[in-house]
Amino acid sequence: MEEKEDKNKSEERQQSKRFTKIKLPYLISDLEPEISSLTMFYHYDILHSAYEQGLNNLVDDFEKKNGKFPFEDLVSLLKKIELLPLEYQTMARHFGGGLVNHDLFFLGLKKNPSRLSSDSNLSQEIIKTFDSLETLEKKLISRGTKLIGSGWVWLVCNEEGELQIYSTANQNSPYLAGYFPIIGLDVWEHAYYLDYFTDKKSYLKNLLKLINWERAAALFDEAKKLIGEKI
Repeated sequence: MEEKEDKNKSEERQQSKRFTKIKLPYLISDLEPEISSLTMFYHYDILHSAYEQGLNNLVDDFEKKNGKFPFEDLVSLLKKIELLPLEYQTMARHFGGGLVNHDLFFLGLKKNPSRLSSDSNLSQEIIKTFDSLETLEKKLISRGTKLIGSGWVWLVCNEEGELQIYSTANQNSPYLAGYFPIIGLDVWEHAYYLDYFTDKKSYLKNLLKLINWERAAALFDEAKKLIGEKI
């Protein structure tokens, strides 16, 4: 009888795990030498999982006290976070933002990626906004190097369909401000310290070598489509 109750509790815990981190589309060793396997293990297996667990714990607590959690996906949660009771908003911003930010970060990297296609809409918009991809990369490195404390540097598409560089503190997400993230660069120390110590600039320069530009171009096209549907 006791064994059956334990099994039921285990199944309930599995069912309550509503939000899950992405599965890596590559091995944790694939991003070497730019990012070591040790950093990937610590960053993805340990820290990313902590954001997943923290958010699901929040959902469990919410549902015990308030009934069904009102959001089915992370983007909706962050875009309408003000609909949560005030006492849940800070932790939802931290754990929800941490989970979606890291999903975007890890999916945005690739082993031996190809450069951005000059025929893509993203390439044309980058040239229009920043003059060249090289200039954009320099600006991203500069913004990240100057970022004080823990946070992120993003290439986002705003609600007018324009590109801009945007930074967020802690685990705040561009979705909170109504932006569509295209590229996310993690500038928390845990993302680079084991490999680069305090040399953020070298970390960012090497990180940009891993950007999955094909995915970034697809995200930009998706953002433009969603913006068009709103007009």
